[in-house]
Amino acid sequence: MNAANKGFTLIELLVVIAIIALLLSILIPSLSKVKVAVEEILCRSNIRQYGLAGKMYMEDYHSKFPNAWDSIFKSRDPSRQCQFHDISRHPDKRPDLAGSLWNYIGSGKVHYCTTFARFMKTGEPHPSHDVTIPIEPLFCYSMNAFLGGFENGNHRLRVGLTNIKSPSRIVFFAEENGWPYVPKSGEPVRYQYTLNDNALCGSPEHPQNATAWTYPLSQGPPYVDAFGSFHKTTLQKRNDGQANATFIDGHVGLVDPKRTYYYIKPMDKQPTLY
Repeated sequence: MNAANKGFTLIELLVVIAIIALLLSILIPSLSKVKVAVEEILCRSNIRQYGLAGKMYMEDYHSKFPNAWDSIFKSRDPSRQCQFHDISRHPDKRPDLAGSLWNYIGSGKVHYCTTFARFMKTGEPHPSHDVTIPIEPLFCYSMNAFLGGFENGNHRLRVGLTNIKSPSRIVFFAEENGWPYVPKSGEPVRYQYTLNDNALCGSPEHPQNATAWTYPLSQGPPYVDAFGSFHKTTLQKRNDGQANATFIDGHVGLVDPKRTYYYIKPMDKQPTLY
């Protein structure tokens, strides 16, 4: 037989296949880790942009915080349960629903974390989910509701930057979960409500109640709302992770959802209402 026409023997072919399989087994986990690392960087960058938008707003409004419920999307109506994935309520389509920070940050993918989207699509639908609306997340970030605004009535919190004694401890914006929380045996429910608007009420009570401001910083769950739990974990352990947050002093870090109140409470008593 002509040497030039000689092909692979079966043994040689099996060896090549085995080498390729070995290389793939080494490379695929590494590529997955790189993908997750890139997601983490983008998510931190996004929430940093939220912090910068909030800072620019405060520079224009005498160091006063925006109303959390009207910060990105206006969301004080009963039909907002699906708002975080309802394209029909997006400010690009509904300018009347654009919040006070919208012009500072604009549209685009800066409003949601791809890690959240991946976890959300494989999890349980949020309570009151409208099955006609696909779960294609539009945002996953919420503002600390203790910094500004009330959902009910005409009362507003008058909170200014000078009221904050520990700007490096207090969260400005953070991620929330969009799925219901199922506690482990003997563990309290962590949060009462899933992501549905841009306000995060991280206390056992709504911030319109004066007693919501009086708990010790060590207060644990249950909370009205809590930080998300989808970073530094797996899909199977979606409630065991952490959330990205941007703090009032501008830095970005990971926060533990079980310590939501510690990072949310800005002062020891309810500020002036007007």
